[in-house]
Amino acid sequence: QENYNIGTEGARALGNLLSSSTSLKELQLAKNHVGVEGARQLALGLAANSTLVSLNLEWCKMRGEGVAHMASALGGHKSLLSLNLARNGMGDRGVKAMAEALEGNTVLRRLDLRVNSIGLVGCRLVGTLLRDKNTTLMQVFMGGNEMEEHVLEALEDLAATARTLPQRKRLVVPSAPPPGQPTLSTQPASMAAALLVPALQFDVPAAAASSGVGAAGGGLGLMSSRRSSARSSGSAVGGSGALRGDGRK
Repeated sequence: QENYNIGTEGARALGNLLSSSTSLKELQLAKNHVGVEGARQLALGLAANSTLVSLNLEWCKMRGEGVAHMASALGGHKSLLSLNLARNGMGDRGVKAMAEALEGNTVLRRLDLRVNSIGLVGCRLVGTLLRDKNTTLMQVFMGGNEMEEHVLEALEDLAATARTLPQRKRLVVPSAPPPGQPTLSTQPASMAAALLVPALQFDVPAAAASSGVGAAGGGLGLMSSRRSSARSSGSAVGGSGALRGDGRK
């Protein structure tokens, strides 16, 4: 529940709880003013935790630096299935840290990155992660970021597609379909995979390159088919040991 007074001290207390708890399954902190230092304190607790299944940090003012702290705890985490980082203004910097951490994570199934000022570089990083480095994420929510809607939907569809790393055929982000061809938004994923249409060519802006956020890989390897899945915040994976931001279970 919304609480702008939680601050660093409150986050430190919650971090201590995470590190010592053997029963907590769900932690809901949406709209709490966690901030960068608070995120660091939570990450310390999360790294020592082995029971948490769902963590909601939507709208917690963590920015890219705070999300990077949280990412540091994810690489080898053994229980977290759902992570909501929507509306934190993480930008491409936060996505870079998260993508690197999730290369070694085989547990997380749901990741919410909506409305985070993620641009071209960040979308390419997510695409490369899903295509080449992580086959266990099943839901990634990208709505409201700074790329065309069909690119964001393609990333979501790629996450929802069964993937294997060896011998996987590279797919491309489609632009407009050939005349007379049904749009990919009306195609099942299996049909979209078979359509070879002109790819969008992505050139990394000089500003992004100089910022130290590299563009991973070549063009995004994606499939695009509009799904009717909820792009708004859905219910996270729950558990019997849930704790809300206001301290209520």
